[in-house]
Amino acid sequence: MTPTLPALQRIAPFLKWVGGKGQLLEQFCPLMPASLAGRGYVEPFLGSGAVFWDVIQTKNPSRCTLLDANAEVVNLFVQVRDKVEELLPLLGEHRRRHNTPGLSEEDRKAYYYGVRAARPAGGTVEAAARFLYLNKTCFNGLYRVNHKGEFNVPMGSYASPAIFDAAHLRAASRLLQGVRIETSSFRDCERFIADGDFVYLDPPYEPMSATSSFTAYTKDAFTRADQTALRDTLLRLASRCQWMASNSTAEFIESLYDQPRLFKHHVQASRLINSVSAGRGKIQELVVTNYPATQDRVGGMEPAPRAAQDQSRQLSLWNRGGTDGPALARDAGSAPSPDIAEGLARRGLRGRS
Repeated sequence: MTPTLPALQRIAPFLKWVGGKGQLLEQFCPLMPASLAGRGYVEPFLGSGAVFWDVIQTKNPSRCTLLDANAEVVNLFVQVRDKVEELLPLLGEHRRRHNTPGLSEEDRKAYYYGVRAARPAGGTVEAAARFLYLNKTCFNGLYRVNHKGEFNVPMGSYASPAIFDAAHLRAASRLLQGVRIETSSFRDCERFIADGDFVYLDPPYEPMSATSSFTAYTKDAFTRADQTALRDTLLRLASRCQWMASNSTAEFIESLYDQPRLFKHHVQASRLINSVSAGRGKIQELVVTNYPATQDRVGGMEPAPRAAQDQSRQLSLWNRGGTDGPALARDAGSAPSPDIAEGLARRGLRGRS
């Protein structure tokens, strides 16, 4: 039996993801439309989908399209959407084998590296289970591949990682019903975008220095030519839809987006992965929009009614969940606004009336 979500509980990403935007949702809020009712939402660089999970539960888009060049990410989302009940026992077996009581560290590593070396057929539930298992047990949830496209991240040091939560994945599956999920490069994203849509883009960031480069998200690194092609795509889209894009504050990127009718904003993020402790801490990131954005006005739209603002604050209090435990959140203490309630109900998730 599929469990019913308690009132007003929030689904957070089921993947750990370096550079995930969960920590920035509060800062993104004033930069985004208050509601997407009657509009589509498109995300061409899906990753863990932190912004998507926030949008689908708080902004009531009429439809959602999720794209990524990483076929393993796309397959996991597709299998959670379509075959979650087949996925769960496979994940349970991975957890049992990894967390066997009394298992030596040597044997645990042998299991991890055996799974890492395995090559289940692409587009299958087995491949999705392997991907999520590796994501939750590898070093810091890092996704990195070599020039052959092979995942090569070492095992992390975790004491009995939970790996997955069945109620969380079932709830995520319900929210994903009706969502289009495709493997696609950003270079092809325009065909998925309709006039009036809202698009959020989170590409691999331009490194701030020669030693901070991490663009091996697929076997083909994300180059400056790709950054420029992405900028050009966004300029073409500027007359068709509203979009918001994240990147680093590298001089090349700041200069790239110095364009008429583009608006630059800056947010503060926590840099969590660095081999040198001094390299961790707060870092400024760039957000570019093709509309002026302030706390009370986005793209020329009227400020949200006070009730909607209150609801947004209530929703922002929901716990976004941990990396291994249940990613369901605490009760926000109030009923959802009608458009949010409608969107939740449409996906089988009902708040208090």
